[in-house]
Amino acid sequence: MSGPRVKPEISRIVAVEVWFCSVDDLDSVDHDHLWTLLSPDEQARNRRFLVEYPRRLHAAAYALARHAIGSRLGLPPAALRFDRSLGGRPFLAHPTGALDFNLAHGGGLSVCALADGCRVGVDVEPADRPELSLELLDGLLAPGERDRVTARQGEARQEALVALWTGKEAIAKAHGGGLSLPLDRLAVPEGDGPVTMTAIPGALPPVWRLHRLRPDLRHRVALALALAPDAPASIRVHDATHVFRGRRPPAASAGSA
Repeated sequence: MSGPRVKPEISRIVAVEVWFCSVDDLDSVDHDHLWTLLSPDEQARNRRFLVEYPRRLHAAAYALARHAIGSRLGLPPAALRFDRSLGGRPFLAHPTGALDFNLAHGGGLSVCALADGCRVGVDVEPADRPELSLELLDGLLAPGERDRVTARQGEARQEALVALWTGKEAIAKAHGGGLSLPLDRLAVPEGDGPVTMTAIPGALPPVWRLHRLRPDLRHRVALALALAPDAPASIRVHDATHVFRGRRPPAASAGSA
């Protein structure tokens, strides 16, 4: 896997930040200017979306990453250069260091998670996503997870499905292996808690952790950290919608390989 060099076990407090942006609270002019924050490579990838709304979510995620990482490192967004691993996972190519990041978008939110010293993965979905079903997740559930869902009814069942899906997605994205991982052997907790990674060769530490966040009333976020459950970490959540709403930053040429 390509990306930042990180230590699987560390004693200092790991600083984790989760930034989100509501694309529904931005107007068309906001989105036009937000798009200019992307690198030429990111703009080219963004043009491949055939539907406008997913295109806006994707652009907002990368603009959010540039803002969040730039704020963390004290650098202008255009000074950052992103690259992608062979598996397609984005990472910070310049400046190099131990800062890892991950992106997600779903419903009406774009999300960026940062962690200094460990792998991070994030996923977001609306709590009432109707497409999620037991049939869709067939083959991805660990023992006991199906029973957890079937024991619920109505909105509670849908919330349980969203918790399962976002949790597994966040773990898979932190690892970088995506849906090629044996997700049926990775049991994720319903809330915050440990995830045993011994089914994944080379995954260190052997137990990771999952955190559940509610950035607003509608959406649910799962945050995965390749960090032992007893390792100290601080998690801060930022609503960055105001950063892009009504602002008219000048166009800049951002760096990307």
